[in-house]
Amino acid sequence: MYRTGDRARWRPDGTLDFLGRMDQQVKIRGFRVEPGEIEAVLRLHPSVRDAVVVPDRSVGDTRLTGYYVPSQVPASGTAPTQAALRSWLAERLPDYYVPTFLIPVESFPLGSTGKVNPSALPAHGAESRTERYQAPRSTIEHELLQIWERLLRPSGRLGVFDDFFERGGHSLLAIQMITEVQRIRGQRIPLSWLFESSTIATLAARLSTAQVSEEAALVVLQREQPGAPIAFIHGDWTGGGWYVRRLAPLIAPEAPVFVLPTVGEGDASTPWSIERIAARHVAELRTVQPRGPYRLIGYCISGVIAYEMACQLVAAGEQVDKLIVVDGAPMNARLTGWRPLIGAIPDWFERRLALQRAVLGRLRWIDLQLRRLRKRSIPGSTAWALRAIGRRTPLRGLFRLAAPDPGPVPDSREGLDQDAIVGRVQQQAAEAYLPRPYSGILDFLWAAGAPGGYTRSNPIERWRPLAREVRLHSIESGHIGLITENLHLFAEALREVLERRP
Repeated sequence: MYRTGDRARWRPDGTLDFLGRMDQQVKIRGFRVEPGEIEAVLRLHPSVRDAVVVPDRSVGDTRLTGYYVPSQVPASGTAPTQAALRSWLAERLPDYYVPTFLIPVESFPLGSTGKVNPSALPAHGAESRTERYQAPRSTIEHELLQIWERLLRPSGRLGVFDDFFERGGHSLLAIQMITEVQRIRGQRIPLSWLFESSTIATLAARLSTAQVSEEAALVVLQREQPGAPIAFIHGDWTGGGWYVRRLAPLIAPEAPVFVLPTVGEGDASTPWSIERIAARHVAELRTVQPRGPYRLIGYCISGVIAYEMACQLVAAGEQVDKLIVVDGAPMNARLTGWRPLIGAIPDWFERRLALQRAVLGRLRWIDLQLRRLRKRSIPGSTAWALRAIGRRTPLRGLFRLAAPDPGPVPDSREGLDQDAIVGRVQQQAAEAYLPRPYSGILDFLWAAGAPGGYTRSNPIERWRPLAREVRLHSIESGHIGLITENLHLFAEALREVLERRP
């Protein structure tokens, strides 16, 4: 009926036997990967003469191992290290295409047919390592080592200075590691710790000196680098912003990157607004970078938060060198003329945000009807618009503000998990946000849609009235694709914007 690329045998009794694929395609964490494509890119490295990439299913989930034959006389004068090759590949391939292990060999073992014999290749525990081996020295290090060995299942020995991610770990295994640490030690590791402490030695040191159950308000990547810092508001409330750990060395390897997480957890009555979230981030940012110039990047809804942070920093007399908004837009950009009305809403603590959302929601509906009206030419359109507006006038919202307080706001978060709560809080804050003008330049990165797929409508017109100048940069990707399979395209666009001078 259609070709799938699979090989099968149809028995006389109607049974289908699956015999594998006709090509070398494999699945890595749900993504289809063609090892031959990775081999072709790896051979482009000036210090690699030949390469083979094979899947390894010996540890439960499928991982890729790349074997390469170094050039006789490498262009750099020395054979490339595993870390250098991984970094080089990460700039040219999606994250899930980069092999977990990269092993140099003198030559490839060949079978009787003249093809490479995968079973004769050395195990990934035999790769040369530049880190010095150190056995566990404390009870905590022994416990962490046992957890890592169960999850990573390495064929070689693990030391306390081995990096979790370089030894085959990924975000899913990291979540399992956090669960195991909590089960064994009774300590909950925040996701943010793994950005900075991805070795047994550093993680054990933090566990031995602190009892922490909440996420850090700011995480520093590439701390020792001397360049101008970047503040990155990751906006990934379901994944913890893991992608920034891979993105940072691709966009600015010479600069520290301050990662600011999403907020919204905690008491359901906390009235988080975009202004309040931005003020918290600004305060945290100033603890590590007291003065500007600042470089701000915000992804998704956090793009709006980055915009408000820039406004607050400029209002405080600071210089914002870069403001980069990625795939996000303010919902109420067309309603800035209604600021006096919004300012008249009484400050009833947690009720103010809900009332402001309701009034702005009505105003957005009226604005939509008026824009539709301008496209009409049939008789009676004016009367129809007036009747429609009359049914949902914002004055009704104002009348409700003057009415007696009906009681506490119902908790709409009941039954939601932590990620869903944070997402709901962020969305409600965006619905109630009325942006103010920004006197600087805004670089807007937009995921226009994957090649051959649907094209996403560009919301740049919402930004143009707000900033002094708006520069558009389109990327051929979907929204989630920016931080998954198209991370290399995302990094390339960000690097171009960061390196461009005003």
